[in-house]
Amino acid sequence: MPDVDSLFVELAVARGLTSKELADDCARQAARPGGERLAVLVARRAQLAPELARRLLAEAEALARSGEASSSGDWVRPVGSGGVSASTPSATAGRGAPSASTPSATAGGGAGRATLASLRPGTVFGRFRLEEELGRGGMGVVWRARQRDLDRDVALKMLLPGAVSNERLRQRFLAEAKAVARLTHPNVVTVHEAGELSGFLYFSMDYVAGPSLAQLLKTRVLPLERALEIALGVCEGLGAAHEAGLVHRDLKPANVLLDPRGVPRITDFGIAKDTTRAGKTLPGELLGTPSYMSPEQADGRSGSVDARADLYALGAILYRVLTGSPPFTGQSNYEILQGILKGELVPPRKLVSELPPSVDALVVRCLARRPEDRFPSAAALAAALRQALAEVGGGAPVRAAPPSPAKGWG
Repeated sequence: MPDVDSLFVELAVARGLTSKELADDCARQAARPGGERLAVLVARRAQLAPELARRLLAEAEALARSGEASSSGDWVRPVGSGGVSASTPSATAGRGAPSASTPSATAGGGAGRATLASLRPGTVFGRFRLEEELGRGGMGVVWRARQRDLDRDVALKMLLPGAVSNERLRQRFLAEAKAVARLTHPNVVTVHEAGELSGFLYFSMDYVAGPSLAQLLKTRVLPLERALEIALGVCEGLGAAHEAGLVHRDLKPANVLLDPRGVPRITDFGIAKDTTRAGKTLPGELLGTPSYMSPEQADGRSGSVDARADLYALGAILYRVLTGSPPFTGQSNYEILQGILKGELVPPRKLVSELPPSVDALVVRCLARRPEDRFPSAAALAAALRQALAEVGGGAPVRAAPPSPAKGWG
């Protein structure tokens, strides 16, 4: 059975409840003679609410009991970190035979059940050949894959084998695929198909070759006009999602991809709220990423949020692009959440003096603490963004502030 505390940490990091750096430091402390239990250390240092920590631990225990994961923890070990070697046991996947360039890369149920550690570049997974791992969280992994029958690159999102046995995680994964499949919009990543193979639930979607907005911001300071263009594209994608009955609930720079033409595409609807289906969010459940959470999410009211929570998140993204940091920062997630709930917002124009008053007012309205004080819809915010773009288009360029050395990119 996999280590429960390690799974607890994986889930906490993947959901933005703590940083990888803090988790690694706690792991070093826990490994010392007489060290405190890892989950307890992480919960205390990340200042997780007791009820939230208990639910997270219960979820980790359910995953561990599933028996799908290897006891060595390979199912959560990053590919390429030394956990996969030529001697890794492999099995057969689907009907596709491995190509000459992938002599030992197979996945599936021939010689044994596949684990995440058996997946590597070159692995044949049904009609797909895995090429490059793009990201990993507490529930799954995303690969750039080659769809061999159509000879195209796609992004392949796969639910961890251990999580497949957890009915709640399984339903959440399938709900994401079904919900996003309803969307066809140039500013949303399109889902193509979903299925189950060799113990993995998966769905394929557009592969966006460009960087995420989070990656872009680490290397570049955006002019105001470009920042507004990106915000407008995201807002229009949100509008399409909201019309389809979806509230994203985890909009952040890492979930905005920029294609080779610079068009923003929203991705990762993993914790989206589907208002067209009966669903239940547990009272007090914290869903989202702290720096971009709306106050109603930060207060544990995720089940009652509506589309205006996404508009708050978009305002927080624009605030970060313009000023160099999110609206509220802190040394821990607890401090960030307290700032969102009780702190005083510093208007972006106080940090970037040349920012036009209309843009400052737009961002401040997005970040209003009460939902009723924000823009009433994505369409209303999009209209304001177009007006702001028209005003700044002919003026002198305003460049967003670089990230603060003290605050970083949060």
